[in-house]
This record gives sequence, structure tokens and C-alpha cells, in this order.
Amino acid sequence: MKKTTNLLFLLFILVFCFVLFSCDKDTDTDTPQLSVDSVYEMACDAGYTKSLDEFIAEFKGANGENGKNGSDGKDGVGIESAAIDDDNHLLITLTNGESVDCGEISVTVENSITIGENGNWHIDGEDTGHSATGEGGKDGKDGKDGKDASSWHTVTEIPSSDLGEEGDFCFNTETADVYRKINGEWTAIANIMGEGVTVVEGDDYNITVDSNNSNVSAASKGLLSSVSISCAFQKGDRLIQTYYSSGSGVIYSMDKEKGDAYIITNFHVVYDVNSNSASKISEEIDVCLYGLEYSDYMIRAEYIGGSMTYDIAVLKISDNDLIRTVGVRAVDVADSSNVRVLDTAIAVGNAEGRGISATIGTVSVESEYIELTSLDNNGITEYRVMRIDTAVNAGNSGGGLFNSKGELIGIVNAKEASASVDNMAYAIPSNLAVAVTDNIIRNCASSTNRQVSKCTIGISTIIDNLNLSYDEETATVIRTQDVVVVEVAAGYPAFNKLEIDDIIRKVTIGDKIFEIKNNYELGESVLYADSTFKIIFGIVRDGIEMNVEVELDSTDFSHVK
Repeated sequence: MKKTTNLLFLLFILVFCFVLFSCDKDTDTDTPQLSVDSVYEMACDAGYTKSLDEFIAEFKGANGENGKNGSDGKDGVGIESAAIDDDNHLLITLTNGESVDCGEISVTVENSITIGENGNWHIDGEDTGHSATGEGGKDGKDGKDGKDASSWHTVTEIPSSDLGEEGDFCFNTETADVYRKINGEWTAIANIMGEGVTVVEGDDYNITVDSNNSNVSAASKGLLSSVSISCAFQKGDRLIQTYYSSGSGVIYSMDKEKGDAYIITNFHVVYDVNSNSASKISEEIDVCLYGLEYSDYMIRAEYIGGSMTYDIAVLKISDNDLIRTVGVRAVDVADSSNVRVLDTAIAVGNAEGRGISATIGTVSVESEYIELTSLDNNGITEYRVMRIDTAVNAGNSGGGLFNSKGELIGIVNAKEASASVDNMAYAIPSNLAVAVTDNIIRNCASSTNRQVSKCTIGISTIIDNLNLSYDEETATVIRTQDVVVVEVAAGYPAFNKLEIDDIIRKVTIGDKIFEIKNNYELGESVLYADSTFKIIFGIVRDGIEMNVEVELDSTDFSHVK
């Protein structure tokens, strides 16, 4: 990867190009002027180490090497304007229409520098009379917008394979992901979300994010989606004792106008087997938003439903002014099936009940199973989790685990507590946590039911044809395997629909489509089913791809403890 060009340099480049085009022409005395030396000194103060002649050659922009003569000396994203606002923030507008607030800078520049409709540089709106278009553009492309090699596209979703040409770039305005078309496929190469962390690299068009600032931005998003939770319980017969426990939660969805919010947490945060209540669920659950961890700002939450089997519970805040007015946000959820070993894992939660805090580590194992004593002390429960080396403590339970973009990848639920073990903690993957959460909201929010409702399809499956390979382009291990039907039980929905040796590739439920690569993905996908849907299985039978519809009715569903 080539040397990263700091955003501040982009401003220097703009100013410097103006100097280059204006140094041999008289201008109106009212037009602000900057010398080559002063711009070079500003660049050196910001860390530039090359000579003045190299500075001029590198950033002049005219007659660039191999036709690379963009107005900013680059042939990637061009800059339409740069300005300093009243708060001394550097504001950049790119030629793809995106605006970037680079944050407060130490160098004070009082002038707004733009490219006018006539292609000339303008300072504070005044035409300098000097061209900003460059000279000798490749194939007639003069480099004014920096697009004299590859084209840029803008989308609001994953770009389709028929968009653009080989080597083109694409910017997703919803996720801030940057893609490049490599071997006919769009490959995500970077994300430019966050304040003051967007940079543009030289001739190879790489766009990246400073890792330190990215982590700060990710943690900040996580903080605004996180809550601390306090639960009161009572125990005893004649002498009633009140005791409290602390935990964490994540704002899953919200209606700011109504002051409503749904919160995900762990079931074990709100449940205690020793409680006097009939359900063993706390009857006094209070929530504090980040930064408002004081008794005066506690918000009473309602228990909507939960599952001991999945260790997920859902709370609801209703008609609350703090939800309406405070700048909290619903969490952005990532696809946890895309999590890889050593991905960033930021835990945000109410560690030791001392208020919301953040710790950072990495993912150690993307998916595994752990066994814990059941919360009701009635046997052993197996949980699917991802393992992390992020520091978590009592009180982190129910809190979010976030990636480097500030997206939720899991719900923290356990850790190894042993003198012989270091840095082993666990989180319920976001795909599973969200499937359970949506199930609870759908089946419990407007009902007296408080449990997950799940259908039984009536099949057993195994994993077959497992293969591992290393992908050079993505630098990741690729796992391929088949989910194969080995039994179809009579009297269940799949009977006479699916057959032994069918390979299940895909499951469609309503508008949701699930790629099936593991047994657990099949089991988790049906959490979205209800009796109003058919389940469409995309299968391979005797080498032929086909779809099989399985109908459901209410008798196919049962409650999950």
C-alpha cells in the first residue's frame, strides 16, 4: 500500500495548484495570494519530508505521468472544494458529491477555494482567471475531477455485478463502504465512515481509514446505542430481602417521536432462580442511557419476553422524554457470518456496574459451542457463541460487541473465570441474537406470551463435503460444506416435501433469504417463520437445483423455554 496522503495535504494541494496557475499572471490586489514557499512550509509543518522541487513535481497536477493529471495531482477521487468553517473545521467536497468534515485543524486558512463552472480556480467566490483543469489529459480526459483512469459509481446497496468496468470503484452512501471491481466482481476494499479519518492514497486509488481514529468512531457509535441495566429481586419467606444485579443492553430499535425503544440484553441479566417472583424475572428493571448513569435519570423498562435457551431477553421503554431528546441511536447490525478471526471486537457495557465503558480486542473463534449450567439449575445448556480476547467483566453481560465500523457483531454473555485462563470471553453472534429478538418482539410484544415461538420442520441434517481453502485476494480462509438431509420425520411439515440426501443451499421466509452453509444457520433461519409464511427451501437433489415449498400452521409451533 502506498503512502497515505493526509486530508490536510488535500487542502495544501488545492492551495498549491492555485499558486502554480497564478504565479505568472497579475491578479487583482483584492484577491488573496499565497506563495509557493509558504504552502511548502505548511506541508512540512504537517509532516511532509521531501524537497521543494519534489513537492512541486508531485503535486503540480499538469502533464501527470501516464495521463494522471487530476487537478489535485491524483487520479482517484477529485476535490471540488475545500473550506474552513467558523469552528475551524476543514470541509472537503469530493467530485463524487460526498462531503467530508475533517474536524478541527491547527492551520488557519481564511479563504474558500473552489472550482468554478468555467473550470477556473475561485477564492472566496472570486474568479482568479486561472484554469484548474490540467493539461494533456489521457484520451481527452483532462483530469478536472480526477477521473482520468477509472470511473466511480455511487450506490445505496451492494453493487451489482453488471455495474461498471474492471478496475472501477463504487461508493455505498448508506454504509460508506468502498468497492473496487476485481476480476469482474465488486470487492470491498475500505470504509470511509467517521470524522476526520477519510484519506485518499496516490495512484492506486486506495482509500483507507486511520485505525486509531476508526476505533474511536466505532466505540462512539457503540456508546450511543448502549445502556446500563439495574434489576431488583426479592427473596426469602418471612424476612424478605431485596437485592440488585447489574447488566448491560443495546438499543435495537426506537421511535424517537413516541419516545419508545426496544432493548436487547441477556436473559440471565433479568432472571434469577432464587427470586420470589413466579417467573423469576425482575419486576423492577431500570435502564440508564450512556452519560446519564444517575438515579435521577433511570428509566423503568418493561420485560417483553426472553429465552433461557438462547440467553436473550427483550425490554421496552415507552413514552420517555429522554429517548425523544437525548442523542441516542439504534444499533447498526452487522452480518456475523462475515466475522473472521482477528477482526476487531469492541465490548461496550456496564462493567462491574460502574457505568458504560469500552474495551477492545479481537475475535479468537468465529463460532463455537460452550456448555453452561442452566440458569434454572436444571441440567446443562449449550450456547452458540463467538470467542473473543476482549476484556469483559461482571456487568458486561447483555452489552454489545462491535466491529471496527461500530456495527453490532454480538451480545456479550460469558467469560472464563479461572486462574489458568487469560482473555477468553464469549458473545452470542448478532445473527442469532437478532433472530431471537425479532421472534420475541413478533410473538410477545402484543401478547401475554413471554417466550420464543419456533416451528419444527421435521428433518435431521449433517455437514458433508467439508473443504477449507485460502483466498489470496481477501486473505481469509474460505470454508465450503454441504448441509445434507439424513432424516425426514412423518407427521411434520417437511414430510413428502424434502428427501434424504437433499442438499439445502438456501431458505426463504417472507422477504428474508438465508444462505445455508452450516446446521446452525438452518436452525436459526426458522426463528423468522410463523404460520402465515411458507418456507421455501432451495435444494440440490440428484444434482438438480430446485425449490421446495413447505407449508406451516399453528400446530407446527411450540414455545422455547
